[in-house]
Amino acid sequence: RFFYPLKAVRGYHEGEVYSIDQILSWFREQDYPLYIQKKYDGLRVIWMKKGDKVIARTDDGYDCTDRFPTLVEQLKRLPVEAITLDSEVEGWSGEHHWGREETSGYVHEKGPADDRHFVANVFDILYVEGLPKHHELDVEGDLHELPYETRYRILEYVASLGKWESTAEVPKRLPGFNLVPNFVLDKPDAKKLQKILDEVKNLPGSEGAMIKSSKGTYPLTGLTRTWLKFKKAADVHAVVVERLPTKTPGVYRYRVGLLIPPGWDVPKDKRTSLKLKNGQEVEVAVIGKTFNTKEKLEPGDIVTVLFHTAFLYERNGKRWMTAYEPKLYEVRPSQVLPDTLDDFLRVARAAGILQVKHARPRVVAVTVCSPEHASKPLPARRFYRGEKVQRFIEFCEKHGIPCRILSPKYGLVSPNKTVEPYDLKPTENDIIRVLRDSGFDYVIFYDPQKTKQRIPLHAALISLRKPRVYIVYHLDAIPFVYERLTSFRGSLPPVLVLTYCSGKKATHEGTPAEIWAGVERIQRLAESGLPWGVFHAPEKGIILANERVRVRDTETSTWFDGFMLRKRLKELGVKGIVAYVEHLSGMVTGFRFLPVPVEFTTNLGVAKLLVENHHLWARDRQWDLIYEGPADNAPDYVPAVAVMWREKFRGLGPITVLSAPAAVVYANKPVRGLAQYIFDNLERIPYHSTKYNELTKVLIPAWLAKQLGARELKIVGYTWYGPAIIEPDLKVVAYSNEKITVGLYKYLTQGIGEDVLKLVAQEEGANNVDVEVQWLREHMPRLRNIELRQVDPLTYEFEDITSDDVVMVDMPKITSRPLHYLQDIDEYVEQNRMMLRRLLSRRPRAVIHLFSIVAKGKVARPTVQDVKPIYDQSGYEVCLRMVTAGGGMLYLFVRKDVPAELALQWMDDKPHTYVMQHHYRGRSMHTDLRVRVGNKLIGWTLNDQKAGAIKEDVDTLQEAKRLEREHWNDISKLTNKTFDYWSNRIMVEPKAPEPLEWLDVEGVVPPGEVGATKEHEGVFSIIDRGELYFGAVKPYFVEMFLHGKRFTGRWLIRKLPNPWAEHPAFVWFIWKPKDQMPYVLSKRAVEKKWLPPKGVSALPPEIREQIPKQ
Repeated sequence: RFFYPLKAVRGYHEGEVYSIDQILSWFREQDYPLYIQKKYDGLRVIWMKKGDKVIARTDDGYDCTDRFPTLVEQLKRLPVEAITLDSEVEGWSGEHHWGREETSGYVHEKGPADDRHFVANVFDILYVEGLPKHHELDVEGDLHELPYETRYRILEYVASLGKWESTAEVPKRLPGFNLVPNFVLDKPDAKKLQKILDEVKNLPGSEGAMIKSSKGTYPLTGLTRTWLKFKKAADVHAVVVERLPTKTPGVYRYRVGLLIPPGWDVPKDKRTSLKLKNGQEVEVAVIGKTFNTKEKLEPGDIVTVLFHTAFLYERNGKRWMTAYEPKLYEVRPSQVLPDTLDDFLRVARAAGILQVKHARPRVVAVTVCSPEHASKPLPARRFYRGEKVQRFIEFCEKHGIPCRILSPKYGLVSPNKTVEPYDLKPTENDIIRVLRDSGFDYVIFYDPQKTKQRIPLHAALISLRKPRVYIVYHLDAIPFVYERLTSFRGSLPPVLVLTYCSGKKATHEGTPAEIWAGVERIQRLAESGLPWGVFHAPEKGIILANERVRVRDTETSTWFDGFMLRKRLKELGVKGIVAYVEHLSGMVTGFRFLPVPVEFTTNLGVAKLLVENHHLWARDRQWDLIYEGPADNAPDYVPAVAVMWREKFRGLGPITVLSAPAAVVYANKPVRGLAQYIFDNLERIPYHSTKYNELTKVLIPAWLAKQLGARELKIVGYTWYGPAIIEPDLKVVAYSNEKITVGLYKYLTQGIGEDVLKLVAQEEGANNVDVEVQWLREHMPRLRNIELRQVDPLTYEFEDITSDDVVMVDMPKITSRPLHYLQDIDEYVEQNRMMLRRLLSRRPRAVIHLFSIVAKGKVARPTVQDVKPIYDQSGYEVCLRMVTAGGGMLYLFVRKDVPAELALQWMDDKPHTYVMQHHYRGRSMHTDLRVRVGNKLIGWTLNDQKAGAIKEDVDTLQEAKRLEREHWNDISKLTNKTFDYWSNRIMVEPKAPEPLEWLDVEGVVPPGEVGATKEHEGVFSIIDRGELYFGAVKPYFVEMFLHGKRFTGRWLIRKLPNPWAEHPAFVWFIWKPKDQMPYVLSKRAVEKKWLPPKGVSALPPEIREQIPKQ
């Protein structure tokens, strides 16, 4: 018989956002237990089977049977004669969830069916015949009058027969049927209900929860009071634009709007002028019409509007937003101004209910394949040589990226289209023609053949204007490029192309900068039509084209004034810089001071491409766009660009990809194996930005040496060029037969970088990026001493090396071309082996040995095999092996009698003394958390003060104690109750290591001293002390178990995306989570296969003591 799919008689669509109390009051005592299910964001589908016939219909009656052939076949195989199921069908591509519009679009589109991405989430059963006998479920026929708990038990039995999956997470069996799991609430319990709803609404693809009585029937009229719909929701303060009449007297609905902030270009038909209650004339953007209400309002009134979905539209440079099903919640008579569209966008994004509509450009990933060895028509996905195309298709489908295979006859064809073998053999002209005529806006062209023969094709493809083509050599690059192409909206932020020049060739002063045409590069730049300027100007930092300057303003200086440039860029509103230079070596350095993304090129065509594609590279610094090659090989009219995936390896210098013109989006896989601690601390470490292997040479060995308890790092190399190592507890001794050059760049150490730069810039003659050690010794007393032993390591006896030293060996590596003074490469290797024997005879604690894997396509020696036997014979074992940034290997050899404790930082299962101090300065307050680790304190600054809570200056310890005693909850966000990081938002900042004396600091510090300001005393008040145990520690995650007087339990410090600004992209938060289970025992740790270091449990003592020693 005909029936309506059942819906809740009340739900958010009627304008009710339920509180916990409202939900509990809605259900009667006899309704319990309640079944709470994830609300799936899909398409409602009823499945009906009778014998071998299956029909699938949407809730509006549309027959969609033909769109789900695989699901239909699965239902046919179910061992029942007849059955009717109620479900929500979703689309998934890997972990990418399809929106309702995408699923509905597939159901209603024409063409071949492909239901590989769909799952039917079944939550009810209405009818069954021929069900195999079950001792508890002896039922047949119509089930809709049975209580839901009985229907669900029958459904569980059916699911077991069909071997369905049952998950509320991302489904694993696609296509297929999924039994919707229940979260059970046995009795009215506000806390348990809140916990369940928090969990359910945050599940993948969830848009809220469905709350159902286990006693409810399935009325065929389509409505029931035993179901309740609970959707994610948010609110915004809007202004009434217009009162709209309804058919019912005394009932109204309203058109509401928000203020239009700067930067929003709202279409004329989406905006209107309005006079507010204070008489102010404003422009507002209309966001929708409310549900009917009895509240009578006037234009200009401010109201709170509830909504469960917000749509952001961006098209042709225009931006506007709408609220889906807005509900008037309350009137705000005391509020004068409504919220803005920026507020609306922020709130919707934070609530997870923002959708971007109708703004995606048409983007597709394309490849070509070889039909060789085929003799009959096959689906296009079957034609490939090896497995590259098959991997491409599976990769794109996993990430939800549309993909096609190029055919000279059919154009871009679906991987499932059946074609003849000869239909898939395109020439280069075919590829250009098909892509040009494809109708797509962007094409990501996957070409795993990185050969010089492909360069002309790539250059021709990148020259196409429609579609724009991005050439990808690695699969890992496809999602990155696709996401940026599809998420980019509106106009580009301001980008400036900068170059440098000298005013020495100018004939007079006071003329526009573009006349400094002594440099041909500036002439070309001035004719390019790009926004451009000149850098390295001592007085202005940056001079724009046409800006009138004096001759001396354009004198080039190697060192930037970082403060001046930052201020100038802020004035100009520049969000990105393209540096157009002659060569990349020296100029890369200075730009590391700028607070905006910077890319470098020697080619004007590349500069144009970088400006046009700013949305690809300026979103973050995970990727760098670099081109390096001779200018004569890259003419300006051929754009050339390379995208290098280098994860967090910032500023490691230019890496040549191709020396001939081409357009390449190149992604080499992220380097794995390096200690995560190193990744997290890159910004504190000096490095040489023109040698990409310097990070390996200095940073990692310095860290390893400190981990092994060494006070010195002794570096052995025939010639060694590298940056200074500025570590408070580490001295560097280098053995070399040549001088050491020291590079000074942005990240020297905490707080001294700017001082170094100012001194270097002021010093007459100090205009080279390489400064001799002696000069630094004279002018930089705070730099750690770098001791240079000018000896020949090949003959030196190393008598000053002791058994407590850690040594790094970095000898020159050579291939078949011997060094100029050697007749044979084997002779050189043997000299290195002899040197190593002399070194190891001194019995150093550990040796960090760097090897090169390849050099110019050949094995570089000495290799691991050349020297490892010497380590074995000398009593050393390999303790650590890493892939290095420079394409080599780092080996750590440790003497066998030395315990090599390489645990990440502080994971040791030992108790650590800690103290928490309130630190007052005037009316400001924060908390310092200090923990003893060895002979020093590590710690964090907790920004826990509630804004404006302290009304008077705190200048005595007594006043501080009184505030803490009487007004703790008024002044501080810290509490020993569990809370999530977002509710309290306590941001923390890591502290520099401190001496142990800070453990007992309490009292008043006079103005002008450490801990105070010039005007105010510093007051330290100890609020807690005790013992702390470290749990899991990662670069972005610190787990602590506190045993103090005020604070106890499991606390987390974690690096998370910055909710307030773009820079920095990530900030640290602290909170006490509701889940007090140690991370090492969590489901996530199991999924991530995370284990603590050997011998460490990462558990608090109260749990550790319960584990049997066996």
